[in-house]
Amino acid sequence: MPGRMIFAAIILFAPVSGMAQNGWISDLRTGCRVVNAHPRPNEAIAWSGGCENGIAQGQGVLQWYENKRPAERYEGEMREGQMNGHGTLVTDNGGRYVGDFRDGMANGFGQWTTSRDSFSGIWTNGCFNDGTRRAWVGTDASSCQ
Repeated sequence: MPGRMIFAAIILFAPVSGMAQNGWISDLRTGCRVVNAHPRPNEAIAWSGGCENGIAQGQGVLQWYENKRPAERYEGEMREGQMNGHGTLVTDNGGRYVGDFRDGMANGFGQWTTSRDSFSGIWTNGCFNDGTRRAWVGTDASSCQ
């Protein structure tokens, strides 16, 4: 989908439908919320894991939808409504990150794979930097300069 994916980047966006205040979005079925700082129209989520005090916690699957069609999918650990711990994030255009997350961004060891390239190693605050090779997961390119 245009505008969702920047080469070697994954940026999750929160739906307007089901969205609460301050960058949160709710699973309309369960009411469980996850953090998303970049809301977009016509998006929704479904969270299959635990929900403590109305916030996604623990192991589960977070499925994003755009215009009622499946988009990004995260399978792994959530803490305080954000990707935290080990998980797998798959984009709707086939990009895949498998590794560690902290506060919704790649952080620690992980591998991001697209149809054109692969980036494997240590990620810091969503950024991968290996000489001239750069990639980002859970943030934008400008944060990885």
